[in-house]
Amino acid sequence: MELKQISNTRWACQASMLWTVCKRFMLLYELLSDVIENDSNSDRVIEARGLLYQFSPDFIKTLFALRHIFEFTKNTSDLLQSPELDYSDALELLEVLQERLNDCRTDAKSLEPSCQRLSQFRNA
Repeated sequence: MELKQISNTRWACQASMLWTVCKRFMLLYELLSDVIENDSNSDRVIEARGLLYQFSPDFIKTLFALRHIFEFTKNTSDLLQSPELDYSDALELLEVLQERLNDCRTDAKSLEPSCQRLSQFRNA
């Protein structure tokens, strides 16, 4: 398995990549743990350890928060690229995006239960 470097992907692809990593987070954690315990290739074991070490609770919270933010911004970006969009609709889309992002700031606690559950794997 190879993970793409974030700098090697387009902005629009990053939302998809974040969604996939979040969806498959448990599987990814188990895979890295399995590589550490069972793989005979020392380079792979070292790389898996390095990746697993980075799964701190703060990283996990940030990952899931960014997934939501990227979903909002990607949807808006896709709509803004429509050739039929006029300026008033574009302005309205941006205002809606701003409201959604502000809601995320005030409702950040809604992400905490899933983040806490996932962050327990770091301590396992």
